[in-house]
Formats: sequence, C-alpha cells, structure tokens
Amino acid sequence: MFPKGSAPNPPPWRSLGTSDKHKSRVKMLLVCGSGMVMTLGAGWGSYYVLQAKWLLATMDIGMTAAGALAMWCALTDRLRPAAVLGIHALLAVITGFCMLDVPLPQVPRSAHMHLITLAAACVLLFRGERFYLRLVLPVACFAIALLFAGSSLGVSDPMLMPPPQTRAIGVWINNLTCFLAVGMVLWIMQADV
Repeated sequence: MFPKGSAPNPPPWRSLGTSDKHKSRVKMLLVCGSGMVMTLGAGWGSYYVLQAKWLLATMDIGMTAAGALAMWCALTDRLRPAAVLGIHALLAVITGFCMLDVPLPQVPRSAHMHLITLAAACVLLFRGERFYLRLVLPVACFAIALLFAGSSLGVSDPMLMPPPQTRAIGVWINNLTCFLAVGMVLWIMQADV
C-alpha cells in the first residue's frame, strides 16, 4: 500500500513512549515482568491445584494467562496494549489476593506489597501517557496498598484463604519477589538501552 520506506508511524496502540530508548526500556520491563508474573502464577497455581484451593488456583492461572498475553503483546511490539492490559489485570488479581490475605496474629499480610511494584512499573510504562495512566493508576496502586497495609479488610473464610503454614512461607516469597521486582523496575528505568 505504501512505497517502501514511506510507511506511516505505527498507530498509537502499537507503541508506548516517546523515544527509542524509552520504548526499549518499556519492552524490557514488559518482557521481564511478564516472565516473573507467569513464573509466580504457574508456581502458586500448581500448588493450589494440589491443595484443592480452587479459587486461589483460578486466580493464579488467570495471572499466568495475563502474563502470557502481555508477553506476547510485548514480543510482537504491541507495547501499549501489553502495558495497559497487563497492569489492569494485575491490579485486579493482586487486589483479589489481598482480599484473601487477611492478617493473622502469627502471619502478617504481604500480597499488598506487589501493588508497590505495580505503581513503580506504571511510572515507567506510562511516562508519556495521559492523566489517567500516568497519574491516577499509580496513585490508585499506592492507595490500595496503603489501605491493605493499614487494615484487616478482606474475606476471613478459611475455605477460601490459604492455610496459615502456606501463608507464613508466602510472606517471605511475596516480600522477596516484591523487592526483586522493584529493583528490576528501578534498574530498567536507569538502563542505557
């Protein structure tokens, strides 16, 4: 349709950011983040299937699927849909996990830590976007994290929640992966790619 070399710029839904460096950082974050999400989702999903915790298994499988979709979009240079769909899907799933991660006397809540990572990722991913994606979404991630950090809001049904011994291990896994992911986001923000 267009003579060779004269094709128009890609439509806005295919790109994200204003410079090639920024697009490279966005793609790197989406690929690395999606890989981490798929790994965690598949691991926890498999565990919860074996434990017959079907709601948690379904949520983890959904998280894995969202990670796979975001990975596919990123690898095919559909960066904006990867970012927008991925962040919103993760916000919904993580908030759901927070509702089932009610603190116990011997086990603190930890799922909300991932919302901090999500907010940091929003800052990088949506740097050149409009108000909602650039400001509202990361502030919402921080606000929801703060709400769960300072309250016992959630569903306390033992049939839906992970068992306390699993949650005790989960606290360490959630905190470790959160700190690794925040470190990854900060490193990618500064990467000279």
